[in-house]
Amino acid sequence: MILGLILLVTVVGIPIAVIGWIFVIAGVMLAGLVVSLALGRLIAGKTGLGDNPYVLFIIGFVILNVLYLIPVLGGIVKFVAICLGFGAIVMAVMDAVSGRRQAL
Repeated sequence: MILGLILLVTVVGIPIAVIGWIFVIAGVMLAGLVVSLALGRLIAGKTGLGDNPYVLFIIGFVILNVLYLIPVLGGIVKFVAICLGFGAIVMAVMDAVSGRRQAL
């Protein structure tokens, strides 16, 4: 965020900052989806529900959205989910850029 604000000061940095902010906003929007799949996999590992990724995603998505509805805890859960999901996206992009590939 600070780097984006610093880039906005220069004429050359304005397009770079705008593109960077677009990627950050897209990452934050997709973070919940990444956490939903991870939560579904975690629950399936504990209960033995199977390994269909669509079913696991739906289970994690429903549980995560039910947790969002809890008045005080929902905001905390949403913040943690966004942080974890955005971090996972950044790590996946960094691994893809560096040429490493990890098995899911």
